[in-house]
Amino acid sequence: MVLLLVTGTLAKDIVIEQARLCKIPTRVVILDLPVASLMKPAYILRGIKDKITSDVDYIMVPGLIQGDISIIEKETGIKTVRGPKSAYDISYIINNFGIENLSKDIPACVLFKNKMKEKLLKILEDVEKDETFLQIEGNYKIRNLKYGINYPTRIIAEIVDAPNLSDEHLKEIARYYVNSGADIIDVGMISGESSVDKLERIFENLRNITDKPLSIDSMNEDEINKAIDLGFDMVISLDESLLKRVKIKDNVHYVLIPANLEAKYFPKDPFERVEFLIKIYQEAKKLGFINLILDPILDPPFAQSMLQSIVSYYLLRKKLENVPILMGTGNITEMIDADSVGINAILAAISAEINSSFILTTEVSNKCKHVVKELSIASKLMYIAKKKKTYPKDLGIDLLIYKEKKLQDEPAENDDDAIVYRCNDPLEFINDPKGWFKVYIDRRNKEVVVHHKPKYNSLKSDVVIRGRSVEGIYRKIANLGLVSRLDHAAYIAAEVQKAYHALKLNRTYIQDSDIFNKDFD
Repeated sequence: MVLLLVTGTLAKDIVIEQARLCKIPTRVVILDLPVASLMKPAYILRGIKDKITSDVDYIMVPGLIQGDISIIEKETGIKTVRGPKSAYDISYIINNFGIENLSKDIPACVLFKNKMKEKLLKILEDVEKDETFLQIEGNYKIRNLKYGINYPTRIIAEIVDAPNLSDEHLKEIARYYVNSGADIIDVGMISGESSVDKLERIFENLRNITDKPLSIDSMNEDEINKAIDLGFDMVISLDESLLKRVKIKDNVHYVLIPANLEAKYFPKDPFERVEFLIKIYQEAKKLGFINLILDPILDPPFAQSMLQSIVSYYLLRKKLENVPILMGTGNITEMIDADSVGINAILAAISAEINSSFILTTEVSNKCKHVVKELSIASKLMYIAKKKKTYPKDLGIDLLIYKEKKLQDEPAENDDDAIVYRCNDPLEFINDPKGWFKVYIDRRNKEVVVHHKPKYNSLKSDVVIRGRSVEGIYRKIANLGLVSRLDHAAYIAAEVQKAYHALKLNRTYIQDSDIFNKDFD
C-alpha cells in the first residue's frame, strides 16, 4: 500500500519530512502552486494523474483546499481524503488515527480531535449511566446528580449577592452557569445581613429555569432554615456553632467547615484544622445529619498559607477515605493576578488526586470570567486522565487557550530576490472622503459592531454593521462602498479583526489601542 501526499511548493520540505516519519509507505507529489488553499480539486486531479501507479491505495490532499474532492476519487478510483490543516500533523494523524479513518469533507486534524472527544464523552456518559457505582461506599446522590469517589469532580457555581439581583439578572447568571457546565447553582447570600424574605423569590426563579441541585451559601441560621423549607438541596456552610441551630433533613446535603465563628476559632495548622473538622463531622453525625461534605478551606496565598491548607485536604483524605470533600477555589483565582485557566487546571488536578467531590467557584471579577467553564473542562480532563492512569494531555479535550503545544507556522519564503520594506512605524493618516468608522464590541450579543460616520465633524451614523464574522463585516463595508482608500479598507479590516479577538479572549477593546498586555514583548 502506498499513500500519495499532495502538496504545494511552499510546504514541500515539511511534507517530505512528514512522509519520512509515516509508518506506511508514502510518496510526495509537489504541485506548481505555492499555497494549498489556492488549489482546486480539478487542478489537483490534472496534476497527479500521471503520478499514480498501481500500488497507490490512498490520496491525501491538503486539509485547507476548497471544493468537493470526491471528483478525484471518482476519476482515479482511489480513496481520497483530506489531510490536516497543518502539514506538521501529517505523520501524527496517519500513525495514530489511520488513513482509512479519514474523511473527504473534514480536515484530518479536526476529525481526529472530534473522534478523541467522542471517545472521552462516551466514557463520561457510561459513568453517569452506571447505577452500580451508587452501591459503592463513597458515592452519593443529590437530587438528580451523582457524586463521590467514582465520579468526576462536580462544579458548584455561586451567584454572588443573589438577594440584590433582579429576577432577570438572577436568571441570566444561572443560565450562563448552566451553559458553562455548572452541576449545582449556589445562591450566595449577603454576609452580615438577613434576606430571608427574598429567598422564596430566588428559589422560584431558579427552579423555573433549571432542575439542577440548588445550594444556599450562608451562615445565617434563619436563611439556612428557610432555604431548607423551600427545598434547597445543599447548605454551604455549617461551622460548629450552627450544628444545633439548623434543621436536619435526610435529602439535604450539608457542607461542614473547621471553624467556630462564635468562639472566633479557625485553626491555621493543617493537623489541628483537620482534627477540628473531623470533630465537627462526628458531632454532626451524632445529631442525626446524614449527607455530610467536608471543606477544610483553601486559603489564598500568604493570607495564612495556601500550601498548608492544601496539606489539610491531603491529611483529611488520608484519615477519611470515602467522605465527600469540597474545595473552594475562588480564594485562589480571585486573589492572584494571573490568567485563571492554568490555575484552574492545577486546582482540578489536586482535587482529582484527593477524590474531591466538589469544587465551589464564582466569577466576580472580569479576570475570573469563564472559570466555571474552565473548571468543568478541567474536572473532566483530570477524571479521564486518572481513569486511564495517564497524564492529562492528548486526551481529546484541553485548556490550551493562549498557548499551543507546538507552533505550526508556515515557513517564510526566501525574500532575497524581492524589494524588502520594513514598516515599524505608522504612516501618516489621510481622511477618506467616504467618511470614518467607530468600532465597538457588544458582549451581551457576542458581536463586533461597526458604525459608519459619513462626516468627520459629526458623530451621527448612517450605517451600522453587526456580526461575528470578520470577513463578513469587512466585505459588507466594501460592498456598500463605504471606503474609497485602500489604506482605510486595510485599517478597518485590522480593527474588526482586533475587536473580534478582544471579544473572544475577553479583553478590553478600544479602537487604535493594543488589546494585549505588552509586559512580555
